[in-house]
Amino acid sequence: MRFVMVDRIVDLVPGKLIRTIKNVSSSEDYFNDHFPGLPIMPGALILECIIQSAILMLSAGEGFAYQPVVTRIPRAAFKHFVRPGDQLMVRCEAHDRGVVLSSAVVEGLPVAEVRVEIARGPDLAADNPIRRMYDALKIDPNELVRRIGES
Repeated sequence: MRFVMVDRIVDLVPGKLIRTIKNVSSSEDYFNDHFPGLPIMPGALILECIIQSAILMLSAGEGFAYQPVVTRIPRAAFKHFVRPGDQLMVRCEAHDRGVVLSSAVVEGLPVAEVRVEIARGPDLAADNPIRRMYDALKIDPNELVRRIGES
């Protein structure tokens, strides 16, 4: 993936549930234009964060063997702005027939509720971008600090 919109996996039950975090930084390029003087994270990027979280969850449930493909977004409701400095917390839960129910919150305040329909796409090689993204995001930051301290 060229643009990774997930910073960390907080909790994962492969194929069933995922909770992720996106730390929204003021240095992110889209804030230059959206909007000058009143920076707001675009809804499309909040949606992308949710979709990437759902893809990680479903891929992990299938051993990263295929590319999940979004087929439909029948419902997306945006309820609150996301601004620089916010920590966007995403929760996705898989339901029957490729339906993923998702929510995003900032400091307990609901930001978005999304229903996404995802189908099985093409098979992937063992070393694929979704697997590499998962491997990078599953590392506990405290573990990373410990490893660096041992070096």
